[in-house]
Order: sequence, then structure tokens, then C-alpha cells
Amino acid sequence: MPGRRSAAWLIRRAPLVPSVLHRQIPAYLSLLKLWRALLVGFAVCLTTFAFAASEHEQVLIGIEESLDPDFYVWTMGPTMNDLRERFPDRTFKTELLSITELDQAVKDGKLDFFMADGGFYAYQASLNRAHDLAARQSRYSTSPGESTSAVIFVRSDSDIKSLSDLKGSSVSIQQGQNSLPWLIIQGEIHRQGFDEAKFWETVAATGFDYPNVIDNVLAGETEAGILPACELREQITMHDVGAGAFRIINDQSGGALSCPRSAPAYPGIVFAALSNTDHQLVKDVASALLLQPTSYNGTVWGIGTGYGQMQDLYRTLRIGPYAYLKDFNWSLFWERYGFWVYLAVSLLILWGAETIRVRHLVRVRTRELHRAMEERERMVRSENISRQKLMQLERAGVVSELSGLVAHELRQPLTSIMNFTGGLAMYLRQMKQSDKTIEQTTDAIVSEAERASQIVEKVRRYAKRNRSERRVELAVKLVEEGINAFKRTTASEGTVISLWSDKELQVYADSLEMQLVVLNLLKNAAETVKETPKRIDVTVGLKDGFVCIAVRDYGPPISQEIMAQLANPTVSAKEDGLGLGLSLVKAVVERHDGHLAFNQEESGLTACVLLPVYRVEKK
Repeated sequence: MPGRRSAAWLIRRAPLVPSVLHRQIPAYLSLLKLWRALLVGFAVCLTTFAFAASEHEQVLIGIEESLDPDFYVWTMGPTMNDLRERFPDRTFKTELLSITELDQAVKDGKLDFFMADGGFYAYQASLNRAHDLAARQSRYSTSPGESTSAVIFVRSDSDIKSLSDLKGSSVSIQQGQNSLPWLIIQGEIHRQGFDEAKFWETVAATGFDYPNVIDNVLAGETEAGILPACELREQITMHDVGAGAFRIINDQSGGALSCPRSAPAYPGIVFAALSNTDHQLVKDVASALLLQPTSYNGTVWGIGTGYGQMQDLYRTLRIGPYAYLKDFNWSLFWERYGFWVYLAVSLLILWGAETIRVRHLVRVRTRELHRAMEERERMVRSENISRQKLMQLERAGVVSELSGLVAHELRQPLTSIMNFTGGLAMYLRQMKQSDKTIEQTTDAIVSEAERASQIVEKVRRYAKRNRSERRVELAVKLVEEGINAFKRTTASEGTVISLWSDKELQVYADSLEMQLVVLNLLKNAAETVKETPKRIDVTVGLKDGFVCIAVRDYGPPISQEIMAQLANPTVSAKEDGLGLGLSLVKAVVERHDGHLAFNQEESGLTACVLLPVYRVEKK
């Protein structure tokens, strides 16, 4: 057994003998290359065609063709031999496939198992097409999940110190640009923010021939080299150049993998079963893999982890199963993600419809709420107005009762005043003592007393609900009487009244009541104006077919709220008012089939009493 291992080891390491020996015996080099090719070919052919004629149940295993040759010699060959020995009733057949072919075979369910790198397996597992049975563990690692990586190195005398210094330089790699070490380094370049496709100026693939990667770097043919992480240590030993001959770039050494490396460690090669493979067969093969002894070069099957990291590497580089990302294809995209796109669009449509429905309901509920609030406010306003009217009626009732009482009690004093005044005037005439001032004074006293008596009598009639005494009157006469009555009050002090009138207009009205209406309006106007002299304009004319008695003051502007109160006077704006003045005026005017209106002027207010015009009918 040791002799067999030594021969195999020599064959595998033939290209790694010192460069001087290669130059001296080129024929020996060619022979070693031939032996290596024959050995790899024999391993593949043996596992592919052995027991081909057997009538036993066939088990088909797909192999990723871009895996390194060491895998075929030291892992795949011993593994297949062990499986055949353990399961002699089954025929195990292997088939080398490219990444694309392997992906299609897994998709079509043509395989039972496959062996591939962790990135390919992670992609298939994400689609629920496969599940892993075991992962290849390197002899330099303590975990199958961290069994492979890559290293970038330069000569120790190079000016290149970091990964960014390598941009635009030349590099040697052992295998082509589909090899895992190259892909791992490209992923690290991308992770550090560089465009991996334009990072290197030239890339030289040496294969396993002379000169190899280390030879190119030592000779200065390329500025850097990329090898599998543990391969550098072995080649340094074989070349006998010393550990200080090279510098590791972007060193990330540590963890389960003991070799120097320039990128994260990834899972080793995975032995996976397809989802449709017989369950008992999967169980038997998994058990056999984990019970296999360590191979000649120290590799062993173990439980793998960290496949998502490898899948991320493939997705980042847009290779293997993710190659379609380089050239976007709608049909392929729809084939892969059509269901999810349809689901997303359906959810968006449902979300949009629900949003529209909710917004419609919100608008409907908002309108209903606004209507309810408006109705509530209207009812509150109506209730307030009704309450104020009721209070006004109560006050009017109280005033009416008091007015009747006061009127009854005032009749006797007023009669006495008129009698005493008349007696005084008679006495002075009998004494033949004529005094013009005294005569005028007594006449005025009698006149005012008679007027007060008339007012008292009017109040008594109101209290008794008697009808007023109406007759045809000139409108201007009624206004003049009201102005004269106003001038005899203290409110007229400092007031200047201007009167413009159509002297022919007639109305059918109670003289005393109209006099009180004009008097009340003049008092309100005088109280509004603060400046002296207080200017008040009174106009009697036609307006909209009615006789209009307009009283205009020049006081300050009033608010819309007060204007609204004037239209329905129930509350007095004066601190000492009862709120009955304008209410009585409005009631009197409306009993005369007229109405009271207010117009806000640029300065001040105009109160207009509108009464029907009295026209004499011609026979």
C-alpha cells in the first residue's frame, strides 16, 4: 500500500519537480504527463463503463466536469469503488457534464445523484431540486464547510502590497477561468468594489505543464499568481524556494482551513441527491459516504454547511446557474419568475382595489359625518334661536304685564299734571299777569303730558290686546314727529339730523306707533356714532314698491355676527339693554304689513322700514 501511494503521489506531482530537472530531461517530463492523463482517463472510464453489461438496477451520477483533477483521482475513484462494493446489486454509472448540462439534467430529473461544487448545489437546493448527503473535507481543514479557498501571491521584492495595487497587472492561474480558485478570487475582487471583468490586464493559464504558476511569478513572466489555498504551500516545498520568496496579498488566513488564503473559505465538493431519488437509496448512499475511510491524500466525506455563501459567489459573478443575469432574456426571466411576477401583480391589483374601496368608504363615511355634524350644528342653532325667542317672549310677557300695571298707575298722575298745569294757566289769565315764558312752559308741559297719556293708553290697549288706531298719514309727517320726539331726549345732544323726503307718499299706519319706531331707530343710530357732531341721515322715498324710511348712521363697521343678530333681534348688544327695542320695532312694522331691513355701509349702518304705499282708488 505505501508503494502504491508513493507511485500515485509521484505521478500527480510530476509537473512540480524543480525547473532545472525539467529542462534537463524533457523526455521524462513528457512521459510523466502521459501517465497523468492516462491515470485520470482510467479513473473516469472505470467509473463510467464498469459493469455496463450488468442487468442490475442502474444508479446514474452526474459529475461537474470543471472540478480539479485531484478530485477524480483521490475522491471520485475511491468513492465509486466503495459504493460498488457496498451495493453489488446496483450498477453505478457516472457521466461528465458541463455546468449547463448538469443543471438541465437535474431540472429534467434524469439523474439520481450528482457531485459538484458548493455553489451549484446551493442553487439547486434553493429550487428544492436537491439535498446534500456529504461534502468533501480537505486534509488541511477541520470542517467540510471551510475546505477550499484561493490565494494570491507575488514575489517578496514586488511593490504590490494590497489587492488594489494589483489592478491592471498580469496574473498566472493553474486552470482556466472556470476553475474554483479563480472564481473565488474574482468574487473577492468584486466584494472590495472593483470590476472583476476589467481588473486584470492579462491572465495566463499554465495548466499542469511547465512552466507552472510559481515558475511564471519567480521568472517575472507575470506579476502575481493564483493557486488553490493549500497548493501554494505544497509547491513552495516542492520548488525548495523558501517561504520568504513570496508575499500573500489580502491575507485572510485563519479559521478551520489552515492554509494561507486571500479570500473566504468555502465548502468543498458536494455529493447530493435529487428530490425524486428513492428514499431508501439516498439513506444507504449517505450512510456509505460518511462511513468511507480517509482517502490516500487525506480527504474525507463529512457533513457540509455554508452553501449559501457559495451560491452568493455564483450570483455575484453571474456564472453557472446565474449566467442568464449577464444577458437579460424576458422569456427566460418569465420561465424562472413568471409565477412570482404573476403573484406580485395579483397582490398589487388586490392591494390597489382594496385601497380604492377603503378610500371610497372613507369618503362616504366622511360625507355622512359632515352631514351629521352640519345637521347637529343646524339643530343647535335652531334650538338656540328658539330658546332666545322663548326668552324674548317671556321678557315681552313680563314687560307687557308690568307695562299694563305701570300704565294703569300712571294715568292718575298724568291727569293730575295736566289738570294742575291747566289750572295754573287759568289762574294766570284771571290775575291778568301775562308771562310769555310761563305760557310756553305750561303749554309744553300739557303737550308732553298729553303725549305721555297717549303712550300710556296705547300700552294699556296692547295689554288688553286691542287693535291699534290706523289712518292715512303722510310718511314725512310721521318721520318729522319722530324726529321732534327724539330732539326732546338727552340722546339727541350733539346730533345733526338731515332729512330728505318725498312729501307726497302716504301710508296707512298708527301715528303713535310709527313715531315710536322712528324714535327708537334714531336713538340706536345716535348711540352708535361716537364722534361729535353725530351725523344721522333720514330719507323717505320709494324702494321696490314700498315706502322706505331709511335711517343712516356713520358709526364704526359692525361684524357679520351682529348683522345676523339684527335680522332676528332677540339679544341686545347693549350692556344695559333688554333686547326688546328692535324686537318691538320689528313687531310693529310687521303688524303694518311691512318689514325691517339693514344694509351695512362702508362706514356705518342703514336701517330701512318698508311700509306698503297707500294709493287712493279713483272711482
